[in-house]
Amino acid sequence: MILSGGGAFYYDAVNDKWSLAGVMETIATFTNQPSDTAVYGNLTYYADISKYRTFILQTIPEPSSLALLAASLAVFARTLLRRRVP
Repeated sequence: MILSGGGAFYYDAVNDKWSLAGVMETIATFTNQPSDTAVYGNLTYYADISKYRTFILQTIPEPSSLALLAASLAVFARTLLRRRVP
C-alpha cells in the first residue's frame, strides 16, 4: 500500500455545491506493481471526516466574510506587485 493524500469531495445536487467528505489515506497496489506508483484499478481508501466535523469547526472555525475579503485583497495586491516591470 502507498500512503496518499488529498481531499475526497461529493457533489450535493440539491444545493448545487461541492463539500469535503474525507481525506485520502492510502491505495492498494497490485502484486509486482512498482513502488510509489498508482495505476488504473488501484483501490483508494479515505477517512470519513464527518465524525470529526464538530471538533474541526471548534478548533479551526470557518473564516468570516471579512477575513476572506482581506485574504483575497492581499493575494490580489501581491499578484499586481509581481507583475510590475521595473
